[in-house]
Amino acid sequence: MVNLLIQTILVCAMQKVTDPRCPMDLLGMAYVETHFKCEAVGKAGETGCFQIMPFNGGSKGSFTADASWTLQRLVRHGYPKNRTWAIQCHNSCNKTTYIKKVNKATKIIPLLYAQASKR
Repeated sequence: MVNLLIQTILVCAMQKVTDPRCPMDLLGMAYVETHFKCEAVGKAGETGCFQIMPFNGGSKGSFTADASWTLQRLVRHGYPKNRTWAIQCHNSCNKTTYIKKVNKATKIIPLLYAQASKR
């Protein structure tokens, strides 16, 4: 799990997104989408940790590549300035429940890291 945090920090840095919420937002989205089960395939054929739809090319083959693709899409939707809208639009711009789930996940993830570090 620490590896995923490092990967998201690197993705945010490589794309010059300096908002400190960036790594946790990406982790929160992956948690909501698949609980970090990157081999997951959704009902509509969406794939990878971030459940990328087939018409968008599906999973890019790794957590890092999918996180990078997802962050690029968030930035196109105004992230980080318009964080709520950008994150909502990953799932469907009209579904306001998605951002609530991601916000909740960003609060849960530090607890998961703490549990994992005790093992």
